[in-house]
Amino acid sequence: MNAPTQKQRDRLEAQLTAAVEAKPLLALAREFQAEGVEQAPLYRLFDEYRLIAEEDGEDTACEVLDEVLDAIAGWGDPAQRLFPKELEG
Repeated sequence: MNAPTQKQRDRLEAQLTAAVEAKPLLALAREFQAEGVEQAPLYRLFDEYRLIAEEDGEDTACEVLDEVLDAIAGWGDPAQRLFPKELEG
C-alpha cells in the first residue's frame, strides 16, 4: 500500500497554511493520487489534519476537509470522486 511521503505531508501542510479551500486541496489530493498514494492512506492523511483542525476549533477548515475526505472516500458527489470505488468502513 503506497503511503504518503514526508514531502507530500509537507505540501499538504503548506497548502493548509496558505488557504483552507476545497478546490486547491482537492487538486492536491489528485496530485497525491497521481503520484501513487492509494485511497485508504490518502484518506488517513487528510483525516489526520481534519482532526487537528477540530482540536484547534477551526470549524471552517473542518468543513473544507470533510468535503475533501468525501471526495477521497467516494461518499459525496460522484463527479468529485477521486477513486472509482467507495472506501469501505
